Amino acid sequence: MMKIKELASKMEYPGRFIIMGNNKENLFAVYGVTARSASSKAKRYVLSKDKKSICVEATDINVMNKGNLSLLDYTAVRFFHNGLIIGNGRQTIAVENLNIRAFEQITESLEHETYELDKYSTPRITGCIANINNAWSQAVHIIRNDGMGKSIRECFGLPIQSEQALFISTYAGPNIRPTPSFLGKPISIEALKESPKQIAEYVYNAFGPLMSKEDLRVSVVAVSINKDIGETAYYIINAVDR
Repeated sequence: MMKIKELASKMEYPGRFIIMGNNKENLFAVYGVTARSASSKAKRYVLSKDKKSICVEATDINVMNKGNLSLLDYTAVRFFHNGLIIGNGRQTIAVENLNIRAFEQITESLEHETYELDKYSTPRITGCIANINNAWSQAVHIIRNDGMGKSIRECFGLPIQSEQALFISTYAGPNIRPTPSFLGKPISIEALKESPKQIAEYVYNAFGPLMSKEDLRVSVVAVSINKDIGETAYYIINAVDR
């Protein structure tokens, strides 16, 4: 099982990533954002006014407008009374309610969704935590281009008693163009046992610039849900505010 620092040292540019895991007390989800273009960096992630989601807020709307707003402006986390949806784009709003277990929920909800239609065919990554009939479940999902324009959809469940985590990202790690997509199964990594603030700080620091290279970090959002009482807590780090 790999530690996050070890994983991060091998991934100069993961793009967007999700960490989904659990420990004895909590289920947790992390959404991380790294970016290269000015339009992708001109944002922060904030709690919505109704406190039901965490979404993008432009830090410089003129700069962000130079990019594709349909891919840059989205809801990253949606909170439900019995769980959450987390992801890197419009697919997070495809789920109206969490009515079935996490694996089936995102598999069915995203069965007609595609990868992002940008020049890199960026994968769509999504995570779900759901509590159905007092039973928690977790899963991560990815939609990739098969190289010929067809969408390949894969979903991976995570046992609640496993005390581990899964990592999945949009890109494979090299900071090159064209940028290769993440391939294979999610990477098994250490379980995170701290508070959302400590988790966010840990992950944010782990993905700092390698050697003297450019700092590509934009944001890290960490959310935890207590297994016993369902209480949700979150913490957001935005590079622009540091």
